[in-house]
Amino acid sequence: MHFYNDWLKPKKPAYVPLEETSYKKSISTILESSGLPVIAHSTYLNEKKILKLKKAGLLDIEVFTPYPNDELKHFYYKIASKHKLIVSAGSDLHGKSIKKDVKLGNTCTDNLNIFKKMISIYKDFYGKQPDCL
Repeated sequence: MHFYNDWLKPKKPAYVPLEETSYKKSISTILESSGLPVIAHSTYLNEKKILKLKKAGLLDIEVFTPYPNDELKHFYYKIASKHKLIVSAGSDLHGKSIKKDVKLGNTCTDNLNIFKKMISIYKDFYGKQPDCL
């Protein structure tokens, strides 16, 4: 089964027409919903664009993923550190039929510490434990 083709395409049971929104509105909606705004797949963003997103409320850059090379990971790690953004990781797992080489949790050796740090940041930011725990 291919989830998108079976459920999300036009005329399928879970189809919802796309409604474009600005990055500012997206970030504010995430914050209003007690979420942490994260930019994933950041390999197309330069430092100037990341600072623009931070000014709108971005809190996190997904630095560790299976795809960017070490040079790009280092570049985004430096930007995150320099501008006090959270560093997170994601496996970008979509299943064997789509990305057969990607394994769940196989992005960096520090996954657990990154998770613990995000929980701590969430508590500091919202003054409470995340609802999902």
